[in-house]
Amino acid sequence: MASGGRIVGQGSHRKPGGPHAEVLALSQAGARAKGGTLYVTLEPCSHLKKRTPPCVPLVIRSGVRRVVVAMVDPNPLVSGRGIAQLKEAGISVVVGCGEQEAVQLNEAYCHWIQTGRPFTILKAGMTLDGKIATAVGESQWITDEAARLHAHRLRAEVDAILVGVGTVLCDDPRLTVRLPNDPISARRRQPLRVVVDSRLRIPSKAAVLEEQTLAHTLIATTGAAPIRKVAQLRRRGIDVLVLPKAEGASTSQRYGRGSDNWASPACWSKAAARSMPRCCRPGSRSGSCVMSLRSCSAGRTPRGWWAAVRPDGFGRPYR
Repeated sequence: MASGGRIVGQGSHRKPGGPHAEVLALSQAGARAKGGTLYVTLEPCSHLKKRTPPCVPLVIRSGVRRVVVAMVDPNPLVSGRGIAQLKEAGISVVVGCGEQEAVQLNEAYCHWIQTGRPFTILKAGMTLDGKIATAVGESQWITDEAARLHAHRLRAEVDAILVGVGTVLCDDPRLTVRLPNDPISARRRQPLRVVVDSRLRIPSKAAVLEEQTLAHTLIATTGAAPIRKVAQLRRRGIDVLVLPKAEGASTSQRYGRGSDNWASPACWSKAAARSMPRCCRPGSRSGSCVMSLRSCSAGRTPRGWWAAVRPDGFGRPYR
């Protein structure tokens, strides 16, 4: 919210059911909003039957003179209606300023509205010859420190991290957000840690099962899991979800092939791959889904590249 060439209020929508950005910005601005300009990354909502009141009536009552909307809301319940109501109230509306940036910022929301599915990022690190692990399954140090820092930044942006039990057995990851020089990183909202383990082979001392007060863990398994082990994990506060086994699925899937199953565009929304200028010995495990990203959008660096693509082949490099 700006008035007289100065920012007088700002806000962001932090969580579902919480106040929208417009509400926070206008509340902070107070009487200074009158005659000013409201800048929003998404069209103000105008519909009912949701957890929060519509924002358009509040914007109108605030007395703002102009609203700059970066992008139209793809939600069919809004989709231009909010803009129309603002114009009917005599407010000047500018649409499309910073639209590309807004689309990227709101990509998870747009994906959910358009498909009804969660926004998923397929993340992988690989060598120059397309390997994601050595012949014995080691994969922890394929990339470098900069890549690992970037991975933690990605973790800080998502709601959940999903891995197969093969990753747990080979790498024993903690799957928590740990950013250096960040004193509040340990107290920030941690993503849910999800492990897919059809036979519940996960070791009882696996790092992903520790620190439950910091980050919660959910294990998705099948009826093939030992009942006693299921009970033991649940007593530790770990959620164990027993699901029916998919018809024709293998319970002995080898490490490194799990990512191949995610190569289908139906399974992911964006991919982030880090290629490093090093090679593995023959016999190492390939990541076919990662190799296919070479022809897609990539951000090159002196020590490798990050690719950030969508199933349609379009995307912007991760920085």
